[in-house]
Amino acid sequence: MESNSNDTGCRSKSENAVSPEISKKWLELSYKVYERMINSSEVSFFISSSQIISSLGFILGACNNEETQGIVNYFGEHKDNLIDHTLRYVHRLSADTRTLLIPGQYHRARRVYAHQSYVNPHNENTVQFFRLFRVEEKVFEGFGEVRRWATRNLETEFAKSQKVLSMWSRDLSHLDRMKQQKIVDELSSKAQSSGNCRKQKKDEACQTGNNKASASLIPVLSSPVPKHGINYKDPNEDEKKAPILVWINHAVVEMPDEYFDGEHVYTWNHLEYVRVHGSVAEPIKIHRGKFEFNTVMVPAQNRQLLMLVFYGYKSGLCSLEVMRKFVSNYYDSSCPCIVRKANDNNTSPKMSIYLPHWKTKDFPSSRISQHLVATMNLNSLFVAGGFGDLAVEDAVPSATGDPKKVSHLQHFGLLSFRNSPKKTYLRTPEEKTLLGKKSRQSRNKKQKRTNKPVKIPMNEKNANQVELVQYPICVVLWDRQHEIPVYMGKVTGEKTEQEIEEMKLKETEKRQKNWVCC
Repeated sequence: MESNSNDTGCRSKSENAVSPEISKKWLELSYKVYERMINSSEVSFFISSSQIISSLGFILGACNNEETQGIVNYFGEHKDNLIDHTLRYVHRLSADTRTLLIPGQYHRARRVYAHQSYVNPHNENTVQFFRLFRVEEKVFEGFGEVRRWATRNLETEFAKSQKVLSMWSRDLSHLDRMKQQKIVDELSSKAQSSGNCRKQKKDEACQTGNNKASASLIPVLSSPVPKHGINYKDPNEDEKKAPILVWINHAVVEMPDEYFDGEHVYTWNHLEYVRVHGSVAEPIKIHRGKFEFNTVMVPAQNRQLLMLVFYGYKSGLCSLEVMRKFVSNYYDSSCPCIVRKANDNNTSPKMSIYLPHWKTKDFPSSRISQHLVATMNLNSLFVAGGFGDLAVEDAVPSATGDPKKVSHLQHFGLLSFRNSPKKTYLRTPEEKTLLGKKSRQSRNKKQKRTNKPVKIPMNEKNANQVELVQYPICVVLWDRQHEIPVYMGKVTGEKTEQEIEEMKLKETEKRQKNWVCC
């Protein structure tokens, strides 16, 4: 297999500078992918510019020349030493993003998951690119291991039921079968004991009916029950032949305390919001814009970083070049401001801006491969042998957007605030003895911590001084010095398919429980 390493001058130490033309083209590509995802993605997502470039750079190095020609052609006459320049730019952009977010944090990790039945040995060139792009290879061990890896690297908590990434189903091991059988035995004993209690209170006719009813509660498992619901179907064997490339990231932004309320979450109409506010000395400025969307601009603690929140848009935003002019023209201070869409003459001063309060569970994995294929000519990558040395010879990688199927290139991103509404502590009630002193047990009790922030209803006296931002929204973290987007996302406010399925499952379990109690 011929790789791209020969075209790059790959490890030249004499060239330390990054080609400005190549870095410009990479950023334009990242933003084009974002623009497409705004229009076509129905789920919430956050993507990182450096991670998009990293994943494509890794593919460019590890896969064959013929399959990655679409990426090379995108750069036109600037394709000399492409991988070498890309590698240096990825590391520089990632380091710049981390510096921008201080005193916040930037977490990211990269993995290639191989199915246990199709682990493919790699040649020396491929192993080198794993190291250079800081990508780890891992044999898939189940959803639990994937969740623990994401939790550890992104430093956040996921619900056990949250499907962080779309992976293969894993056949039940002998231990899983034993656990499953134990649950069946426990349910069986409960059902039998329930029948015995009824036996003492009712006559023989009722006894027979009750025993049949209780027997019907015992699940019969002739084959392993899928962990993802009755309707879940195992993916085809072909889906397991190609590895899943996974790039994950989490940006934690520190917002200035003088503008950001980090104490409360505000509720209105069953939705949650966080509050950005001005002051008498520095009120929230209102500008008249020329675009078909409204924009809130809020500086981060590091004033070089600016958070842009777009809302009220109908389709997309604007090009990257226009975005640069837009930000430089309207943001001229260190306090929050609002830029109105065209033909909106509401320029009354505002004291508060309420932004939607999104949560970790709102974000599934983004199937970025389908958007990359649509943005640039990458169809040749998702054919038999497209992943080159990364997969077995007859593997066919998929760029599907169908959530019920496996996509072999996935990104997962989060954005949160370092000084978000704080977690509260519940004090245990003090126990007193007859002498009026605290008991030893009471003194030794620790405060219990909850994950729920303080929620209060939105109660503004003057509604005209309030700007209520509603879903859907687009969010961009903007580097003011380099005039580039380093982090981009869209939050829809809609429930994910998994949340909807879980709600239906809970309702079904509740009805069954009520029926059993009766």
